[in-house]
Amino acid sequence: MAPVWIMGGIVFFRILLLVTTILAMRELQLRHGAGINKFALFSGLGLISIAIAEAIVYWLIRRRKYNRTKARAHLLLMLVSMVALPLLFISFNWTARYYIDSTRFIALIRTFSTIQLYVFWICFITSTLFFVSVATNAFSQEKEQIEDMIDAIGSD
Repeated sequence: MAPVWIMGGIVFFRILLLVTTILAMRELQLRHGAGINKFALFSGLGLISIAIAEAIVYWLIRRRKYNRTKARAHLLLMLVSMVALPLLFISFNWTARYYIDSTRFIALIRTFSTIQLYVFWICFITSTLFFVSVATNAFSQEKEQIEDMIDAIGSD
């Protein structure tokens, strides 16, 4: 049951982050005439959709036996990639811009963004592999139980 709630928390956080991003892009558009980054919107919606789908799968397998260690690894990596990294990036932006001159700040933001991007995708892909392993394990056990029941009925 805990994986469902953790994934729900991740979904809630990502929705808040997406709304904040939309508001920030709208503010930039009004002030500077900058266009809204559609890739940021669609990728945000895609990540939210993936997290919702994973929460639904965890809800479906909540009473089945599955590898809890792999599920914890999945949840930890999802928390790192979808919650901790954005919070770290936001806190870095807020603090660094007050203490570093603008030219150096821009260079640091580019470097930090690149590092964040690589860490995000490494954590996200690895967590997805753990999730696929957990889901296939949970659903394959049901198939084995059904086959055992059919064998038991057929042997009578």
